[in-house]
Amino acid sequence: DVRFSRLPGVLIPPGPGCGFLGPPRARITGTARGGGPPELLPVPPKTRSCSGQNVVDAKFAERRASQLIKRQRSFRVFRGTGNSSGYVIGSSGKRGESLGQEGRSRESRSREGRSRETCGEKTGIKAGGKGTWSGGKRKKEIKEIGGRRKESIRQMEDNRKNILEVKNLHTYFYTDSGVVKSVDGVDFELKEGSTLGIVGESGSGKSVTSLSIMGLLTGTTGKIAEGEILLEGRDIAHISEEEKRKLRGSQISMIFQEPMTSLNPVMKIGKQLTECILQHQDISREEAWKKAEDMLRRTGVPRVEHMMKEYPFQLSGGQRQRVMIAMALVCRPKILIADEPTTALDVTIQAQILDLMNGLKKAIGTSILFITHDLGVVAEVCDEVVVMYCGRVVEKGDVRELFAHPSHPYTIGLLNSIPKLGEAVEELEAIPGNVPNPKYMPKGCKFAPRCSRAFARCQEEEPDFYEVGDGHLSRCWLCEKGGN
Repeated sequence: DVRFSRLPGVLIPPGPGCGFLGPPRARITGTARGGGPPELLPVPPKTRSCSGQNVVDAKFAERRASQLIKRQRSFRVFRGTGNSSGYVIGSSGKRGESLGQEGRSRESRSREGRSRETCGEKTGIKAGGKGTWSGGKRKKEIKEIGGRRKESIRQMEDNRKNILEVKNLHTYFYTDSGVVKSVDGVDFELKEGSTLGIVGESGSGKSVTSLSIMGLLTGTTGKIAEGEILLEGRDIAHISEEEKRKLRGSQISMIFQEPMTSLNPVMKIGKQLTECILQHQDISREEAWKKAEDMLRRTGVPRVEHMMKEYPFQLSGGQRQRVMIAMALVCRPKILIADEPTTALDVTIQAQILDLMNGLKKAIGTSILFITHDLGVVAEVCDEVVVMYCGRVVEKGDVRELFAHPSHPYTIGLLNSIPKLGEAVEELEAIPGNVPNPKYMPKGCKFAPRCSRAFARCQEEEPDFYEVGDGHLSRCWLCEKGGN
């Protein structure tokens, strides 16, 4: 009555140049009922590395054999000969012997994969024969473990503190023809080490929200009329211009939509990069130059030494955007605001920039506020998403939950307007009408004039947020409990 080992085999090659094992020439069987440890063939005592395998000594082999005995598992020790000789502690039977021919062969790897999937109890196994699996119970256990693991990951994400909180933000522009309410009561939170996406049509208030956070409304008629912007608990909405200047670059940085208009055309790249460092750090110009070169090199651009001495017009669009990313991250800020950083780039460069930002986020630990109208980009890089319309947040939540179960008609319209692979249609779906003029906002729900599901109440009253899932909020009367 031979039982199959749950671990198909432990490879113990003897030294450099081994590769796969040859055909077995000697074997010794150890059994759980033998009353003592099995006899092991000699193994070199030194630990080496060979063909990606870990070479272990005889003590490891003895320890592994003892573990198999305690678990009442039968096994054999195989040895090959020639230049590719080695040792395997494998299961009994023909399938165990196959390990001696090819180390861990394709057959053994596929068997291991199947055993991991089912992991049931194997009963009635004869040497080299087949048996039956009763893995239902084990499948259930694996499913429960997976559920608990997902729940623990979700709890860890929830336990991350909010590095940025925007509460009831109102940003108005005071003009001769009246007050333009560009941002009208926006609320969201950015967790430490995460990426929050803000999406919406042009004119939804996305960029004005980012400029309000950065404190870049000076020189315009714009003003934060109400609300709080909390950076690690400190309200930065109403601090002095000098304090805002100290925060910009060191604590909060921003990548703008069009790098050609953001970079100084008459200043060389090296000087623009070092200027930010010298503003916030007490170091020499030589050290600042080295830091700037190092950060620019991390963005993946070639010939960094030459590029530092060039002007922006001498670079391509993708290179200029990488310079902007290097400039934003060179002082390792806690928050990076990316205002449509891939809009002016082709698809290939877009993918490279997104991978770069994600990699630098993990390396530096920066939280990202990603502003875009491209829902495909949001699905790829964001952890949470906020949908804005007419200066208001209309829906927000976890990106997977929101994409799987959108509840606001505006969000549904945005998702339906995306072309789908494998689906041939004559005409893409579109949201009728345009974003209303912020000076002449409609009464009630701001999306009601364009909504195909609007009813009388939508024309008269503006809805509050309603919870439609775990952390998933929607500003729509259709989501009201017991509503239409």
